[in-house]
Amino acid sequence: MAEIIGEPGQKLIPALENEDLYEVDRLLSQSEQSMSNQISYDARNEALQVACRAGQEFYVHKMISAGAGVDTRTSFGDFPLMIAVEEGNANMVRLLLDSGAHAQQENLAGETALKVALYRDHFECAKILLDKYKPAGKNLARLARGLVEAGHTEAFKLMASHCNDQVSSQILLVPAVMSGDTEIVQSLLDRGADLNIPYLSGDTALIAAVKYLSEPHLMNMVIFLVKNGAQVKGSVYKYSPLAACALFDKPSVINYLVNSGADVNKVGDGDCITPSAADIECLKNSYESHLSYFLPLNFA
Repeated sequence: MAEIIGEPGQKLIPALENEDLYEVDRLLSQSEQSMSNQISYDARNEALQVACRAGQEFYVHKMISAGAGVDTRTSFGDFPLMIAVEEGNANMVRLLLDSGAHAQQENLAGETALKVALYRDHFECAKILLDKYKPAGKNLARLARGLVEAGHTEAFKLMASHCNDQVSSQILLVPAVMSGDTEIVQSLLDRGADLNIPYLSGDTALIAAVKYLSEPHLMNMVIFLVKNGAQVKGSVYKYSPLAACALFDKPSVINYLVNSGADVNKVGDGDCITPSAADIECLKNSYESHLSYFLPLNFA
């Protein structure tokens, strides 16, 4: 509970909660005119947060001008920018950022305002935040993959459109493949992403498609990637694309990869798993064997 000093501090927050703007003005004026009626720092911060939640931009500006902390947390870990995002109030988000709020601040759950905006589909708030701060490196990779796995494809697409340098495009490539959306993948390729550079996990784009996608997206994505230059004959990963098909039970892709030049004897750069060896591993995991695809082919 905020420490309250004098009448203005005692009555300011109830006045804001009741949207009694005349009373708010009177209390602020009284506080400015009398040292004995000063509003404490904690009370100003609490009033700022109340005004943010109520969407009262004029009083948010007044409380900041009166010394309220624009990044101060509540006991629950909320802060004004997070409150504005939770309410989906884009104008408030802009006002707080213009007043010095830090876009990278996290709540007690480790979430930034941008993450909350994207997960709640508050896209106008997200656009404003992305103009101020663009996640990078592992933070970008973690956020991107989380959005795709949670099915927030539009939010991922928005973030990808703003994080548009070549390094970010490379980081976003495998999550884009996981989304099954070839349009997003194409936009990243146009910005310089390379299909054959491995992701942070070690997956190339083609390996990721085989591992994570299912029909109706799987075959469409595989064909798209191969036509755009994805390597089918080997991998910088520990197994080849063909071995991945066996390991992750994706038989529909095998014939296409073989017809596109995949080598049934090719291994990856790690533990030397050939497609047939991968198929035996697949049997251990109770999947159907795919040896019928491989046996007629010319094994060395």
